[in-house]
Amino acid sequence: SIKFTVSIPGSVGKVIVTAYPESLTSTVRYVAPDAGTTNTYSVPVGTTQKEIQISSESGGSRSYYLEIVRAKKTDATLSSLTYTYTNDGVVHIVDLSHGDKDFILEDVPYSTSQVYISAVANDAPAALVSGQTGQQSIAPGPNKFTITVTAEDGTTVEEYSLTVERARNTDATLKLLNISGETLNETFVKTNTNYTMDV
Repeated sequence: SIKFTVSIPGSVGKVIVTAYPESLTSTVRYVAPDAGTTNTYSVPVGTTQKEIQISSESGGSRSYYLEIVRAKKTDATLSSLTYTYTNDGVVHIVDLSHGDKDFILEDVPYSTSQVYISAVANDAPAALVSGQTGQQSIAPGPNKFTITVTAEDGTTVEEYSLTVERARNTDATLKLLNISGETLNETFVKTNTNYTMDV
């Protein structure tokens, strides 16, 4: 028997093997190909071995072994990034088509105090997503949330960020106005800034 070794990137999951016998009268048999195919093989990550048998016209045969070494995938990108403000329930989709990884959400009203962030890896479940996803509190001002994607190889890492700029509170009114031992002539309404009392 004769063995050959070939290395392929992690992004390749199938190979088509084609063998050409020296003699036109010999036949080629591909051992255990994918169902419904003649010479196509699914290749898992790591090392696998495929057998090709050559039979001569006289009945003799020889096996060749193709050792395929498939690397782990290096895709550390996101396929989906969404956010939902909990006070409106609308799912907003971040545009990832331009390759950007840092996004700023401006003019978020002060009344919005929480956001739900969801991220899906392009190579899920092989690639892993970690960081600040799920329910997050938003303080007034800029709030930066970081999402990390680690590829199947464990070393390729990409970081995405979503910065939510929540407006600051503009309420400059009083909740209540009391003067010890005295009574206002007018009923307190926070939008009214002028009051009188008898002393």
